[in-house]
Amino acid sequence: MMHDENPKEYPIRLLVKFGEVSFQAYYKWLKRQSTINDQLNELLVIKIKKLDEQHKHNLGVRRMTMYLDVDKEINQRVNHKRVRRLMHHRGIRADIRKKHHNRIKANEQFIIDNLMNQDFTTVLPNQK
Repeated sequence: MMHDENPKEYPIRLLVKFGEVSFQAYYKWLKRQSTINDQLNELLVIKIKKLDEQHKHNLGVRRMTMYLDVDKEINQRVNHKRVRRLMHHRGIRADIRKKHHNRIKANEQFIIDNLMNQDFTTVLPNQK
């Protein structure tokens, strides 16, 4: 927090004024306890970081959610939108691998002589 780093330069009175909050709201926020959701989010972030390192940044949101759903420490299902939000806030992204196509050069086509000399004009239908 800015006040903790440099209290003389950033007094609470100034921060509260710029933040447009009351002193009461600031001190209530300062002494708040983490909720069950906050605790679960922190556990999920730890698990996401560990899975990301184990799989060398190859897991996207859906596969990450699948791994978190089968985890024994997390006793409830995790929504993919929650996993996406947590990954986005922490800057965790899947490295998209470049596809390497094993393409074999096809046989060359035979070139046939131009018997019609590109003359497709006809007087009657079905002539050429």
